[in-house]
Order: sequence, then structure tokens, then C-alpha cells
Amino acid sequence: MLASMLFSGRGRNGTARLLGTAVRALAVGAVFCAGSVPTPAQPASSTLVFAAASTMVPLNDLAQSFERERGRPVRFSFAASSTLARQVMHGAGADLFLSANRQWLDRLERDGFLAAGSRRELTGNRLALIRPADGNANVILGRPATLLGALADFPLMLADPSHVPAGMYAREALEHLNLWEPLQGRLAFAANARAVTVRVARGEAPLGITYAS
Repeated sequence: MLASMLFSGRGRNGTARLLGTAVRALAVGAVFCAGSVPTPAQPASSTLVFAAASTMVPLNDLAQSFERERGRPVRFSFAASSTLARQVMHGAGADLFLSANRQWLDRLERDGFLAAGSRRELTGNRLALIRPADGNANVILGRPATLLGALADFPLMLADPSHVPAGMYAREALEHLNLWEPLQGRLAFAANARAVTVRVARGEAPLGITYAS
């Protein structure tokens, strides 16, 4: 099923509220994968992780625990998975790459940028329809067309579907709901999944689709 009740209430940072409509991304491959990038670029005293922007909050929490237990600092570079993969292909050094898209890891693995046998599928995510904490746009579960009315003359915010996994999954979900074509000319694109949350929270759009995390 592509549309389901996720949860409602304030987001973790109090700036965005998750509405009742969510779209499951796992069915189209939104499985986070990790692979080691063999490079001597970073000193052994720290670990550099390239990670999808949507993982910023949980990874920062995990890093604090890791540093307390292991005494080894963890540094992050957060961006869209596509951006990070291209950086690796152009020589950027990292110890671990956490991607929101299997295809980018497939490419890195095929081209020899991952350490042999290091790839793992770790967890999954879901898409959620979000609005600002003080927003009043409402969408009725089971009636996707109400999304159009809720937007009025304002855009729906997505991550860029041309290369960002969150945007690709959002487009597939909207196509499944027969909303992609009606929404042409009424979409705004952000650089990554986290940027969608930030821009919706700022009121740049009444609604956005991003990862539930």
C-alpha cells in the first residue's frame, strides 16, 4: 500500500507537523545502505562519514554515543546521496557512505569505490507529507485529490526528483496517486530531504513531502 497513516503532532524540532497522509518509500527501494570507501585520506584518530541529509538527526545522536564508548571522533558530511556519490567518484575521501538510494551504491561498487564485502542494508524510511507547525493545510486520508485544494495557489515542496532519492520516491508516490501531472507548475524543489523540512518550516510552501525521519 502506498498511502497510509503515519503520525501527527509536532516534529522533533517543533517547526513542522506531520499530517495524516504518508507514502511508503520502501517499496521503491528507499533502503539505507552503507559501504566502506577505501581511502587513506582520513587519520585513524577519526571517522569521516558521508551520509544522506535525511539521516542528520539520528546519526548525530548515534555519533555522540559512539564517541563516548569508543573514544573516536566521528565527523559527517551531509548532503543528497547523489551529491555525495559524485564526490566519492571525484576523489573525496570518506570512511563510510550512508546512502538513501541503492542505485548510487550500485554504481560506486561497480566502479570499485567501495571496499569489497563492506556493503550492508541497514534500515528503511517512509515518506511523510508535512506542513509548518502553525499551518492549516489539510489533506484527507484516502482522498489524494484534496492535496490540490490544500495547496491553493502555493507550491508543494519536494527534494529535486532529477537526482535526489527523496524526490525520486516522492515523484513515484505522486504518480501512483495520479497527482504528478496535475501538480506540474505547482512544485518547488529543494536540494535534499532535510532542506524540504527546513523550507516548509520557514513557510516557503504550505506542504512538502520528505522522509519521516
